Amino acid sequence: MPHVNMWMSLADARRMLEAEDCPTASSAAASNLAEEEANTIYYLICENPDERDVSMFGPFHCREAFIPTLIRNIEKDAPLGLSMLHDMLCGPIGAQGFIDIRSPISPSGEHHLTVRLEKPENRAVKDALPCPTWTVMQTEIIREGVEAHVMEMELCEAYLKKEDADRRVREVVVEVTQNLGSYGDVLEHADRVIVHVEGDGKKLIWIFPRFDPGEIPES
Repeated sequence: MPHVNMWMSLADARRMLEAEDCPTASSAAASNLAEEEANTIYYLICENPDERDVSMFGPFHCREAFIPTLIRNIEKDAPLGLSMLHDMLCGPIGAQGFIDIRSPISPSGEHHLTVRLEKPENRAVKDALPCPTWTVMQTEIIREGVEAHVMEMELCEAYLKKEDADRRVREVVVEVTQNLGSYGDVLEHADRVIVHVEGDGKKLIWIFPRFDPGEIPES
């Protein structure tokens, strides 16, 4: 199996991952997974401790669809992990077996970029993808001065219509504030609802519908 240079371009990495010496899952394994995940959509969650940030990509309609985004994020933030990613995707079960990857951000290995797969079931969105979607998100934010850092991120549900996502946002706000009790002060903005978790306002929960245009990434 050829070695992947850590500074390899996205196009070169993809060509290598698509090469003949990089087998995909066996037809039997792929068929079994297809049956098990017939209603499944896919998201990539990227956690970067250096930037104290969590980001999300998706939804994708199949496992193969998230591979370019996965390669792009490893290449951009943790290129030392490209060879590890190559070994994972070119193994016996390929993309069908991907769950997560921890890629070193620096040669010291002190910090890692973690990219993990989320697999909620949503048949209506699955059948329509790729297309515009609104995913209701619940994120825990720590505010330090003028900066806000995402500490945790939770996917609530994906929808094909914004009005359905807006309705779910309102439901999640009620659920969150009921759990928080007296600390659940709510501020409504045009694009999100902010719930204060602590009295000093440093810890917040943002609840919002995240729009994704559903465009297929360019090669």
